[in-house]
Amino acid sequence: MIENNTDPTVDQLANLAMEIDIDKNIDWSQINMTKEQVFTTMAKNVYEQFSAMENQDEAAIVALATIVKLLVENLIYKSTMNVGQNENV
Repeated sequence: MIENNTDPTVDQLANLAMEIDIDKNIDWSQINMTKEQVFTTMAKNVYEQFSAMENQDEAAIVALATIVKLLVENLIYKSTMNVGQNENV
């Protein structure tokens, strides 16, 4: 469980995530939410998932596994996008 005195807020998580350099080619107009709404929604989901875990070691393992999964999905997404762009040339 996350200790109360170190709990990040959902807004803090969303803002930190938005500060990380992301793909500048994302067309946010293709989504029915603003960039801020997307980040806030995802931050809320992540916060709720991890704040409910009582075992810090388990939470760390789940967080690391989630990061690996997202990196793999991102790699596949980018590879697929690059193949599609090369076919259109």
